[in-house]
Amino acid sequence: MATARAVDKEKLIVKGFLLLFIAAIVSWIIVSTIDFVNLADTRVHELPDYVKGMSPLSRGIFLSLTFQLAYYLIALGLFVEFLKPSIRLKWNGSKLLTLISSVFIINGLLAVISGGIRTGFRGGLYDTMFYGIGFGILFLSNFNPKATGIKIALWTRLIEVCGPIIGYTVIPAAFGYYTGGAFGHFGYGFQGMVTSFYFWNDFLVQSLSLIPVWIFLRKGGTKKFWIASFSIGAVIVGLGLAYLLPALF
Repeated sequence: MATARAVDKEKLIVKGFLLLFIAAIVSWIIVSTIDFVNLADTRVHELPDYVKGMSPLSRGIFLSLTFQLAYYLIALGLFVEFLKPSIRLKWNGSKLLTLISSVFIINGLLAVISGGIRTGFRGGLYDTMFYGIGFGILFLSNFNPKATGIKIALWTRLIEVCGPIIGYTVIPAAFGYYTGGAFGHFGYGFQGMVTSFYFWNDFLVQSLSLIPVWIFLRKGGTKKFWIASFSIGAVIVGLGLAYLLPALF
């Protein structure tokens, strides 16, 4: 009886964590999409010129199908996991993942503090906040890497970091071509990028997440060949779109 109660309590806590994680992502999607559609002063600098020139309706649809898609998919994966959680409130025993998770959580908390300072603590939500704290907690815990929801979240994170972030944004910015995007500090050139606190605050959470994603995909039975192929493929597609999309629109 006591064991059953402990299991029920653990499931309740896990579901609460997943709900908070999902709620943060959905809140970000709603708030950021409204700001992007309305070309809010706090967001307009993050948009490529060809997106700024679209009508509000077209801009909202385009963003939902491209830049915001990964958020929808990760939220979906977490919701599937919420329905039948495999997460256990038990340390997975990996010192490497503990180190990375610590960096995530610290950066997430720093994003909360720095975001609060920038907005006078009147609100403001950034993906570094919930990705840093959410993934930091997740990658410390034990879970079944073969669970459907977990796999959706892991694969989406892999493609998101390699494609939109590294391929579309980081590599072009390193060579002086600013595509626009969540990393607004890329617009100040390479030196401005690497000397910016906000760059490292964002980028560490984004780039380091590839390590635990690779580890858990391997634990889930995915071969290295497929992980590497999708990673490289996403970078190439992202890099191609960085130069192709402005020409199309």
